[in-house]
Amino acid sequence: MSLRQKLALGFGGILVVIAVIGVHNISRITALGQSIDVILRENYRSVVACQEMKEALDRMDSGAVFVLLGAEEKGNEQIAKHDVMFEKALQVEVNNITLPLERGKVERLKLLFQQYRSSIKAMRNPAIGREARRIT
Repeated sequence: MSLRQKLALGFGGILVVIAVIGVHNISRITALGQSIDVILRENYRSVVACQEMKEALDRMDSGAVFVLLGAEEKGNEQIAKHDVMFEKALQVEVNNITLPLERGKVERLKLLFQQYRSSIKAMRNPAIGREARRIT
């Protein structure tokens, strides 16, 4: 074997090793990219659900203000409409639990919302005077 053949064989072997490593790295990066895409998509759903819950609570609070100011029909309608919206967003979050401690936080959120709902119900009770409802 001549020197030229030995050099070509050596460089050819190095070139094959570099190509194999390159192909392996590209496949690993592609798999990692797909995993990151799944994580971002799942977390984005949670973020959107939380924003929708926050917006619904904001609107329910506005409805409560309407009720306390005497526009009970408008306030009750707004509270009922956004109560349903909150429930839908909460259900999205319940179905999108991806982290180990997330379930406990969602259960706590459910409990707090039930307490909030009870307070709103008491505040909407027309049998109680308007001043007494403000304290509730």
